Amino acid sequence: MALLHYYMGSMYAGKSTSAVQALLAATTYEQRIISSPSWQSRGYLSRNHSKDDIPSDIQIVANLQELTAYDLYMPIKTLLVIDEVQFCPDADLDPILNLAQQLDHLDLIISGLQVGQHAQPFHNGSKLAKLFEGKITRLYAPCAICNSEKGLVAIRKWLINDHIRDEYSLLCRECFDKFFHYGRVGLPIPDPTHVEEDL
Repeated sequence: MALLHYYMGSMYAGKSTSAVQALLAATTYEQRIISSPSWQSRGYLSRNHSKDDIPSDIQIVANLQELTAYDLYMPIKTLLVIDEVQFCPDADLDPILNLAQQLDHLDLIISGLQVGQHAQPFHNGSKLAKLFEGKITRLYAPCAICNSEKGLVAIRKWLINDHIRDEYSLLCRECFDKFFHYGRVGLPIPDPTHVEEDL
């Protein structure tokens, strides 16, 4: 039926939360489905919605390949939310984008990161921006350095001995460019290796 909305932006900005809230509010649909690649490992669909917060009538799948022909073609009013759309292979995503534009019963909401760790756009970013033109909400979190509201690029934090942490600092585009020009020591990014000792 329609490509409804695209929540795009940075990590920690509320993209998944916004998409899940839209899904929960859409009570007129006969079928509601969300594709969330990391919900099983994270234990939540967004930082504000655990799996237990989701009504049992909402179907959760880990990827688009888990969707059945019934899910997509059965002529009942259906809302499909695709989270982390930046990681969806074109072979899985493109047919669903086409169906949402052709079928009278299928609506689509997507959410995902705007850029990767090196500020590069994702492979499907420009295509999705064109398809959802006029239906995009851009969401950003504060920059870790200058505190502007345009934190966009997620920089992974390191630990001692080159161990990598699954935590990130967000930088705006300007601070990110300085980060790569001057190196980590040239910017006041909080040191993830520093641990306060209890006295």
